[in-house]
Amino acid sequence: ADIHAPKGAPISAETLAKLVADLPQDVDVIFTDEQGVGVCWRERGGAEAFSRVDEALRMLSRINEIN
Repeated sequence: ADIHAPKGAPISAETLAKLVADLPQDVDVIFTDEQGVGVCWRERGGAEAFSRVDEALRMLSRINEIN
């Protein structure tokens, strides 16, 4: 995933599917609210899992900035 895409840049359904598939298996929910995009997860998997969640949230936040 290209986390350096411009703000508000749409991402393809294929990229979105890859982002979701690459999340740690213990991510239960992806959500948006007035503060942005977040996930509910059990925080297992150490630094590697955190990095995957961080990358996905950065990309997903770019979608949220369109609104």
